[in-house]
Amino acid sequence: MRILIVNGYGKSETGKQQFERYCGQIRKLFLNQKELLDTETEFFSRDANDLDEFLYDQDSGYSKQEAANQFNFIDFVFIEIDAKLRPWSKHLKKVMVLIRMCLRTNKVLLATAGAMQALVFFVATNLETPVDVVNGPQGGPLGDMSKLQKSLDQITKNEYFLDSITGDLYGIYFDKIESANCWIPIANCGIHSRRAVEEFNTVGKYMLQAPVYKPQKIKEIYGLYTSTQDEEICLIKKNFVQHYLFKDIMQEFLVHSKHAWDIHSFNVLNPKKTFVILADSSKGPQVITVNENIVGLQFDINPKYPETQLILRNFIIHYLIQIRSCINMPQTIQQANNDLRKNKLDLENMTKQQAESQQKGERTAFNFEVLTKFKHVGFTGKKAKKLEIVMNNAINDQGQLQEAMKTMRQKQSPRTKQSTEETDLEKSKFAKFSTKLNHEHRDTTEKFNKTAAEIRQMLHPNIDEQLLPENEPLWVPGTMNTSMLASSGQRIRQRPQSTTQSRTFKLTRVQTAKSRVSKGTNKEDYDLCREHPIVRCSSPYITNVERDRLDQKQKDKQIIGPRSIRTSVISTIKGGTPFILYDNPYSNPADFKHRDENKSKWVGGQNFRVC
Repeated sequence: MRILIVNGYGKSETGKQQFERYCGQIRKLFLNQKELLDTETEFFSRDANDLDEFLYDQDSGYSKQEAANQFNFIDFVFIEIDAKLRPWSKHLKKVMVLIRMCLRTNKVLLATAGAMQALVFFVATNLETPVDVVNGPQGGPLGDMSKLQKSLDQITKNEYFLDSITGDLYGIYFDKIESANCWIPIANCGIHSRRAVEEFNTVGKYMLQAPVYKPQKIKEIYGLYTSTQDEEICLIKKNFVQHYLFKDIMQEFLVHSKHAWDIHSFNVLNPKKTFVILADSSKGPQVITVNENIVGLQFDINPKYPETQLILRNFIIHYLIQIRSCINMPQTIQQANNDLRKNKLDLENMTKQQAESQQKGERTAFNFEVLTKFKHVGFTGKKAKKLEIVMNNAINDQGQLQEAMKTMRQKQSPRTKQSTEETDLEKSKFAKFSTKLNHEHRDTTEKFNKTAAEIRQMLHPNIDEQLLPENEPLWVPGTMNTSMLASSGQRIRQRPQSTTQSRTFKLTRVQTAKSRVSKGTNKEDYDLCREHPIVRCSSPYITNVERDRLDQKQKDKQIIGPRSIRTSVISTIKGGTPFILYDNPYSNPADFKHRDENKSKWVGGQNFRVC
C-alpha cells in the first residue's frame, strides 16, 4: 500500500512543525490498522514544489509515462495546505494539477484546510487549465480594472481578473464589431473574501450566508463556546448524523480554522462535478464530499481538537475496508484522459448539430412566415395604428405546413430519423405481404359452377338418377335466376371481393361477392326464395338416428367393466309412430331367470330332425 502526503505549508518553521505533526498522525493510524495486516505500507511525503514524479497532465506540460504509472500505484492521497494560500497561488500550481488528477480518476483523497477551497474552486469554475490572477493573489474590487498596469492586448487566455467581493473571474474576449479586446465574466470561483464583503456592504450582503433557524435548547452547564477568533462550532446536518466520518462524534464540535475566505453558493457548470455539504458553521460549509472517494475539510487536523482526529481515523478505516473488498476502485489516469477527450468530442458534435438545426429551423420558419402571412391594412390605415397582420390561407394549406415541420424535425435528430426509416420499412414490408396474400387468394378462388343435381349426388351417393332435378345452375338464396333477371331487365350490381384480416389468428379470409338487386322485387320471387331449402353442409348427409347410433357405439367402446342389460317392449299408438318403452334402466343379473320353470316345456327328451 502506497500513501502520498503533500505539504502545502511552505518552508516556515511553524509550517514544518504542523506538517510533521500531520504526518505522524497518519502514520500512526496506518501502522495500527487491523483491516489489511498482510500488506506493506510505504509513505511518500513531498513538498508542494516536489511532485513531478507523480504528475501526468498534458495540458499542464507533464507527459512522462513513468509519472502516470507512479500515480496509478498510489492508494491514498493526503493534502494539507496553509489557510493563507489561495487556489490560484503560484506556490500551489503543482498541487492543483495533482488535485485535478484525483478528481478525474476518483482517487481516494483527503483535502484539509486550504486544500478544500481548491476542491471547491475546481467544482465552481470547471476549468482544466491553470489560472493566473492579474490583480494579485488576493484579488480586488471591480473598479480596479482601470488601474491595471497591463494593457488588454498583453493579457493571455489563462490570465483573469478576480473580484474579491463576489468571486467572479473575468477573462479577455475579442469583440469583432469594435475590433478590440474587452472583459467578460467567465466563471465564479466559489469563494469570497470575508473582509471585502464586510467593507462593501452594498454588494457583499448578498454573499453572506443566510441565518438558519435552530431550535432552542435547554441551557446546559457545560456548553460549546469559542474562545478565539480562529475557532468555530461545526454542526453536522441531520441527514448525515450517521455518516461514517462522524462515528463516535457529537452533532456539534469545535474546530480550528484560520481562513480569511469563505465558501458561498454558486451555480454548478458541470453536473459530474458536484459536492455534498455534510457539516457547516455560521461562516459556511466545513465538511464536504466530492464524488465517492474525495473528502474536504475546511479545518486542519489538530490534537487539541479530538473530533478532528476521529474524523481522520474514520476516513482511513472506511477506505481500507473498501480497498479490501474492491469497492469504488479508481480509474487509471490514462483511462480518465481518454474519457475526457471523448466527452469533449461528443460535446462539440452536439453543439454543432444544435447550431445547424437552429439555423435550419430559423430558415424554414422565415419561409413559412413569408408564405403564410402578408401585411394588410384595408380601409382602416392610419398613422396612429400599426399594421395588422392577417393570415393568408390561400397560399399554403395547414397540412402542407405540418408535413414540412415533420420533415424538418426528422432531419434535426438522427435517432428519430432512423426510427422513422425503420417504421417505413416495416410498413412497406407489411403492404407487400398483404398485396401478395390478396393476389394468392384471387388466384386460388374459383367460381362455383356446380348444378343442383351434382350437389345432390355428392350429398347422397346412392340416390337414383330419376330423382335428380334438371341440370340447372345452383340457386343462391336472396337472389333471382339469371333468366328471371333477364326477363325483368334488372341489372346486377356486384360488390367486389374484400379481404379482412383476423386479429386473433392473423389469417385473411375472402368475402364472397354479393349481388344487389334493385328495389323493384316481386312478391312471387320472394315466395320462391322461401320454398327452396338452404344447404349449409359440405359432407355426406347423415340422419339423426344414424348419428345417435354412432355416438352410442363410441360410448360403448369406452366402457371397461360389466355392462348393464336393459329390456324393452315395442308398442305402437294408433295413427302414430312406433316408440320404445324402457323398463327399469338397471336390473341385477343374479335375479334374471335363464329358463322356464315348467319342465314340460323343456326341449329335452324330444327327437330332432335335420333338414
